[in-house]
Amino acid sequence: MNIPLLCNSLCFTDNMNGWAAGFKALVNRGRIARTRDGGKTWSYPVFARAPLNSIHFIGENRGWAAGYGIIMRYAPLSE
Repeated sequence: MNIPLLCNSLCFTDNMNGWAAGFKALVNRGRIARTRDGGKTWSYPVFARAPLNSIHFIGENRGWAAGYGIIMRYAPLSE
């Protein structure tokens, strides 16, 4: 698995869908990465103002990430 960020936490909701929380070193900003293919490829749907330390998802599209002075909720736009 090749996650292109400094990863502090991983959460997979099933064999294919996973989330990673961490930061990009040069800019010291938080990042959340997402995979839908078991970790072969990753996208970056969320950026944060501070590094992220922890991530937990309770479904494919519902979860939380926390870091230095920040707690983020990720959910579908319809909520």
